[in-house]
Amino acid sequence: MTSTNRFASLVSLALHPAVIPTLGLYLILELDLYLKYSISEAYKTTLCTVVFVNTLVFPVVLVWLLRVRNMISDLTLSNRNERHTPYAFTAFLYLFTWYLFKRFGVSPLILSLIFGSMLSAAILFVLNFKWKISAHMTGISGLLGAVVAINLKFQVPMTSLIILFGLIWGLVGYSRITLGAHRPYQVYGGAILGFFTVGLAVWMGWG
Repeated sequence: MTSTNRFASLVSLALHPAVIPTLGLYLILELDLYLKYSISEAYKTTLCTVVFVNTLVFPVVLVWLLRVRNMISDLTLSNRNERHTPYAFTAFLYLFTWYLFKRFGVSPLILSLIFGSMLSAAILFVLNFKWKISAHMTGISGLLGAVVAINLKFQVPMTSLIILFGLIWGLVGYSRITLGAHRPYQVYGGAILGFFTVGLAVWMGWG
């Protein structure tokens, strides 16, 4: 493996779609001044832990179990037809997390983020029956869309953060193409899906 491919693999692992919801929640808790100062650190930790377990730990364990049982050929789910079960399970876990947060009166902004993530995961699951779209780009683009929506909706000064995530967004796309995991149009498809689904959910207050 070349140094370029090793770097691309590191980027893909560090910014895996399963990492994005926890990162997005943490950012919202820090960027929204009301949430930042009105919620205790213990409560923030609880919210992040629930999201971390439901959207990262459980999906990763599922993929590992599928690999152990030889139901998938590799942990990266390179075969489109092997993505159906993990995608459906992930969408369900987003829905379950949203339901829990809704039941316990969590902030509408956080509910919108989780709802948008659930919606993008559900659409990704449906599209996967016909087209292979980059889940990595769907995830990072959803995060970028959420940040842009927060910036526009609440007039929070985040120009530097948007630029940073824009650069990361490009880096993730470059990494997926470099590794041969996706073709350019599959990367663009994931970018459009994630950005507009999560961005609109946060902007419109869906959830």
